[in-house]
Amino acid sequence: MLQKEITAELVLDAEGLALWAKHHSMALWYSRQPQFAKGIRIVVCMGQAKDWAAYMGPHDMEAGEIARSGDKLGAFAAHYLFPFIEGHYRR
Repeated sequence: MLQKEITAELVLDAEGLALWAKHHSMALWYSRQPQFAKGIRIVVCMGQAKDWAAYMGPHDMEAGEIARSGDKLGAFAAHYLFPFIEGHYRR
């Protein structure tokens, strides 16, 4: 298994997650789950083909663990949170 290169990271506390939830239904769902009550951590991983993907997990989970087993963000949410990252978003 290839190691994923983490190039960006975003941590939202409960208040930040609640604010994002006002704009995105996926965030609203996560804000209501007990394991995400204190916040979330989102990591961006670059691929070898200059593509990228973003994964999300609880705020206290290690970034590498989120990259390996976190929930993948949809393209809309990923581009909303990381508009500065270039390349094709891996679906």
